[in-house]
Amino acid sequence: IIAGPVAAGGAVIMVTADRQVRVLSTRDLSPIASWALEAPLAGAPAGGNDGCFIMDRAGGITAIARDGKRIWSINLKAGTVGSPRVQEQTVWFLTSDGSLHVRSRSDGAEIDRIALGILPAGGLLQVGKQVLVAAGRGTIRPVAAVLRTAGGP
Repeated sequence: IIAGPVAAGGAVIMVTADRQVRVLSTRDLSPIASWALEAPLAGAPAGGNDGCFIMDRAGGITAIARDGKRIWSINLKAGTVGSPRVQEQTVWFLTSDGSLHVRSRSDGAEIDRIALGILPAGGLLQVGKQVLVAAGRGTIRPVAAVLRTAGGP
């Protein structure tokens, strides 16, 4: 096991050294699903009681429901930086090319993509209603994103 396990409702999600995402039932640890990542894992699986996100270094993202079933998979074409931020019905992903991708939690559909004009040195940080991004060593910048098709944080 190289990442996880993460408990998400009725499932335990982990990634093994052979780049396999493995999902087990919390009830009896029986297998629910398994699939291969297209690239090495990018950070630990991010999630909580209502599901989980698995991200790889090629920009691949998979959303897993609390029952352990894969909801959707997308590819952002650039690796993610840090953990995603869940904002009501959306999820925000920061990528290494300096873009903020806003996706629907239900199906991964693109809601917005905002070029931040920086190459991030770290992931998204949330302080109250403010979202910040590390822009360099010891430097943070607010994400002044007004989403074109959805409300802000």
